[in-house]
Amino acid sequence: MNIIIFGATGGIGKILVKQAINEGNNVKAYMRNPIKFDFVHKNLEVIKGELNEYDKIKNSMVGIDCVISTLGPPIKRNYEGFAVFDGHKNIINTMKALNVKRFITLATPSVKFEKDVSPLATRLPTI
Repeated sequence: MNIIIFGATGGIGKILVKQAINEGNNVKAYMRNPIKFDFVHKNLEVIKGELNEYDKIKNSMVGIDCVISTLGPPIKRNYEGFAVFDGHKNIINTMKALNVKRFITLATPSVKFEKDVSPLATRLPTI
């Protein structure tokens, strides 16, 4: 199977790339910063790109059977805009254009809301 993984430099993404390769798949790993990625394999193609680069995403997805996204929000909560949301729109629009039917997303993109109150159990791991 030909798979593309978005967010391959994150913890989940790195594990997923290796698992997909070990199961005999051809994998394209789409990422913003390849320096953070140190895995090399003959069935792996690393693609450097941003989530707002629709044409690059589309060119990367030609011949793909399955799209996997491990994109999540940045750790710093002072970010501007909705890069992950906009990126998912570009991914889904590309899938429609190329008739790719399989999509798996594993992250938890979220938008900060002024009335959000985090319980202590979810704040402690980040301290």
